[in-house]
Amino acid sequence: MTTSFVSRIPRAYQVLSLTALATFLVSLDVSIVVVAKRTIEADLGGGS
Repeated sequence: MTTSFVSRIPRAYQVLSLTALATFLVSLDVSIVVVAKRTIEADLGGGS
């Protein structure tokens, strides 16, 4: 007896969801770095 898994979500929507999630995570990461930039520069002894 062979069981096959058939996805209920079409592949195009899976790719779209993954791309949207990746874009959100990159945006979140960039936002965190921009907000923390002054503190990072001060800790590393740089900045103006």
